[in-house]
Formats: sequence, C-alpha cells, structure tokens
Amino acid sequence: LDGSIQHRGNLIRVTARLTSVADESSLWSQTFDEEFTDVFAVQDAISEKVAAALAMRLSAEEKKGLTRRYTENVEAYHLYLKGLYHLGKVTPPAIRKGIEFFQQAVEMDPVYALAYAGIAEAYRRLPITSDVPPKEAFPRAKAAALKALEIDDTLAGAHMSLGWVRFWYEWDWQ
Repeated sequence: LDGSIQHRGNLIRVTARLTSVADESSLWSQTFDEEFTDVFAVQDAISEKVAAALAMRLSAEEKKGLTRRYTENVEAYHLYLKGLYHLGKVTPPAIRKGIEFFQQAVEMDPVYALAYAGIAEAYRRLPITSDVPPKEAFPRAKAAALKALEIDDTLAGAHMSLGWVRFWYEWDWQ
C-alpha cells in the first residue's frame, strides 16, 4: 500500500494505491478528499474509506483497530512523528535527536506506548550504529520496551526491540 498526500487550505487529498509485490502491477487506486479539521479524524476517515474501497470483510475487533488512537494529544503525536523521522535517518546524531522527540512525547502523554517503543528502538540501534557501549544502551532499550508493553502488549515494535536486547545483549537465544 502506497500513497500521497496533498494539502491546501483546510482540504486534504489522499491518494492510496495497492500494488502487487510480485510484479509491481497496480491492483487498485483511489483518491479521497477530506476537510482537515483534526489529524486523528482524517486518519480515521481515510482508513475506513480505504478498507471499504478494498471491500474487506473486517471483524468488529479489526474495524476497531483501524481507528485506534494511541494518544489523544496532537502535540505528542507530532513529536512521535518527528522522532520516527530522525530514527529513520540511521545516523547516531539523528537517532539521539529521535530519542529527544520520543521522550518529549512521553512527557506530554505518559501512557503513549508507541513513543516508548520508539525510545526502545532508538536505544537498541545506538550500539550498532555508533560507539555507544551495549551496556549503556541496551538496558535503556529494554526498560522502554517493557514500559511500552506494560501499556500495550500488542505492539510489535516493542516486542521486536525487546527481542533484539535479549538476543544480542543478554544472549538469551531462545
């Protein structure tokens, strides 16, 4: 699933495309126009429209998952996105900057599990991408991952970061 976003005034246009991984052929494409009043409302509306357009048969629990909000705090959400942006650069200074944004997000919303998972992922990357000693970074990654899972035990990213710590730092290969 790929897409693009255009924004003008209080309108937002999202174009979503479903492409076959096997041969890169286009399976489906549609454009959705929404009035931009609230970032979460737009996300909910677009995800519901994409699911409806793809004619998915979703259970009530799956439908609920489409519109799940991990925070109601818009500023915390923006800080989380900034953290992800910097984390994606995969350079030590950018990873550290990402940690700062994730920490600011959890300061604004102490139960923002995704931000804790971001902190965990950032700390688990530092020993691999820089000269940060594993004994300094991996315990922090583990603590953040456990905090994220304490809030929401379904977060794949937090489980993944915890798995990295257990495998590479604790040598718990099981």
